[in-house]
Amino acid sequence: MRSGQLIPASALAKQKEDAEKLIKDLEEAVRSEISHRRTKIQTEPDKTVVHYTREPFEE
Repeated sequence: MRSGQLIPASALAKQKEDAEKLIKDLEEAVRSEISHRRTKIQTEPDKTVVHYTREPFEE
């Protein structure tokens, strides 16, 4: 606007829709990140899972 260019109202409406969509997407990303951080992460290894290891072969 400061440059003196005229912008059609449809372009302004599109910019406003894009800005609102971006805000909505960012808010959803924040909610998702907060939810993800609140979930319990298992810190101890699961004792029910059997892990097989290979012994080194020596002749």
